Amino acid sequence: MVGAQISIYPLREKTLTDTLNIFWEELGKRGIKYEINSFATILWAEEDELFKFLNDVYKMMSSKNIVMVITLSNACPKVP
Repeated sequence: MVGAQISIYPLREKTLTDTLNIFWEELGKRGIKYEINSFATILWAEEDELFKFLNDVYKMMSSKNIVMVITLSNACPKVP
């Protein structure tokens, strides 16, 4: 199990939520456990599932101007 903290910063967008909703909807489709806080989305998944998700969602957002900051941990995967 891997824990990840992901912050996405849409650039040059009128609203933040359109871009963030793409990310959150994809999380929901895959059934990945996650929590949203003021600064980031925290999620927990098996390693292969997590890296596939990150690769896929990055490709989905590649047409937008974004900054994506990702912190990974195999030492503190507290699943809610």
